[in-house]
Amino acid sequence: MGRILRKAGVIELLAASCPVRRTSPNAAPIAAVLHRFALTAVCAGTRFAHVQRLHEDPSLAELFGIKRVVSEDTLRRLFARIEVAAGAEWVAQAQRVLWGALPERLILDWDSTVQTKYGHQKDAHVGYNPTKPGRKSFHSLMAIAAGTRLCASYHFRPGDTVTATGWIEAMAQARHNLGAHKVWLNRGSTGATSGSATKRSWPAAGRRPIRRTFCSN
Repeated sequence: MGRILRKAGVIELLAASCPVRRTSPNAAPIAAVLHRFALTAVCAGTRFAHVQRLHEDPSLAELFGIKRVVSEDTLRRLFARIEVAAGAEWVAQAQRVLWGALPERLILDWDSTVQTKYGHQKDAHVGYNPTKPGRKSFHSLMAIAAGTRLCASYHFRPGDTVTATGWIEAMAQARHNLGAHKVWLNRGSTGATSGSATKRSWPAAGRRPIRRTFCSN
């Protein structure tokens, strides 16, 4: 995995286009912070506190070629300075190097996902949670390119959001993220189109109508 990251240059690309600029000569390089974040995610980290795993096992940093291991507070400070809109555009630009692997007839499979949260995360609310009833969560929307493992869109929603909420915004976000790639088919469950506004979302927004199929569960 470390070799793949280095060869792809994804971390360096993100660091070069990061909306936050370092001014202090003592600040950790953005690439070092992002390497730490990526490695924590690879090691199944789900909280900022999990970045301490690299301190406990220095061999992980060595395998990934990380010379400077930053603290979790450094990660928090960097991400806290990134505005939501700027952060979304930052990630969308970096993702576009992956879209060359998309099929010509692009089918997006839409679904919602419940992410259980612990602690006091913003917008973590009690809602539908089949694995941890009564526990706070996020209830985000995802679009996966059929036949691949590429996520074309991840639309954040609070945990108490119902399934049919936010689909118009999520579809617009997916189209923006994909750039020149056109969606041939959007596919999802019947709960995704319980509102008439969602069914009309693409034509009403002045975009070229696309074929849509919504399969029942």
